[in-house]
Amino acid sequence: MAEQLGSSASFKMPSRLSEDLKEELNAIASIYSGKDEVIVLETTATTKDGHVTIQVSPDQCICKVIFTLSEDYPAKPPARIEVSEKDTWIKRLPDDTLQTILQTLYQAAQECLGNPMIFTLVEKFKEQLQEHSGKDGQGVENG
Repeated sequence: MAEQLGSSASFKMPSRLSEDLKEELNAIASIYSGKDEVIVLETTATTKDGHVTIQVSPDQCICKVIFTLSEDYPAKPPARIEVSEKDTWIKRLPDDTLQTILQTLYQAAQECLGNPMIFTLVEKFKEQLQEHSGKDGQGVENG
């Protein structure tokens, strides 16, 4: 089941995850209300985990990050964090740079265990995008 946050369909996530995650995503949507830099695009649920897709657009770099969350979230970190490969400037990043970004997110998740962490991970992801995107917002360093 997929749902865009704020639609009239019922929000379904595995067991305890549902209400906690719904509140967390609503808080994120509220924090970024009226800004295009972070948008919760979609949530999906399977029998054992949930996926949250968030579009992050700092400095005109549009990128999607997908968090795979288990029923034990936030006691356990996201089982997987993916960055959309469809984003052209992300494709131009060296593989080791993308791995560094993902490692930074996994490390931040470990530091947040037991607490809602999607907002923190999104903020960390934004920082990493800004650091690696260059000043022109096209993913290429100026200079």
